[in-house]
Amino acid sequence: MKNNRYYIDLMQNKKILVIGDIMLDQFVYGKVERISPESPVPVLREQKSTNMSGGAGNVAANLATLGISCKIATIIGQDPNADKVRGILNDLNIPLDLLISVAHRPTTVKTRFLADHQHLLRTDYEETGAIE
Repeated sequence: MKNNRYYIDLMQNKKILVIGDIMLDQFVYGKVERISPESPVPVLREQKSTNMSGGAGNVAANLATLGISCKIATIIGQDPNADKVRGILNDLNIPLDLLISVAHRPTTVKTRFLADHQHLLRTDYEETGAIE
């Protein structure tokens, strides 16, 4: 079987169109050193957070990181999170011309809270209804 480098080299001259749902993936990292007195839940002391492109955006980011030319066609909101997604894609030299901004629809955000590499919680901020 040929190695992965062969397939990456094969794709170097191709142009890929990624179509699908994009989201802003946020990761909040911290330490848990106590339990909340209001309810028996861990209290995460935030130490850092990162943002990356998720969903179809993750596919496009992986292709771009491998040096493969790609574009992404997707729906985003008209909000500060959409600006973050655009910035991430722009930093990866992924063209933004096929991002369709829809008013009154938030950009999907999935936030994961982690302590010592253990997922504590994920929150989803999204609209799953029909695109209008």
